[in-house]
Amino acid sequence: MLQPIQDALRRNDNDTAIRLAREALASLPSSPDVLHLLAVGLFQKGQFGEATDTLAQAIALAPDRAGFY
Repeated sequence: MLQPIQDALRRNDNDTAIRLAREALASLPSSPDVLHLLAVGLFQKGQFGEATDTLAQAIALAPDRAGFY
């Protein structure tokens, strides 16, 4: 589930990464990894407010993940 999102981000295909992340969150709404990848895609598209909110959700779910900070 994470790999296609990561692949899209590596290709700078942020629209696809965001779409895939949102689809994944429909079935796994509490996945900090998916939330983190969604935040990355949003940030890369310049949607900083939503990216910040999404990243805050990921951190709240997994505060021990240093890579999220």
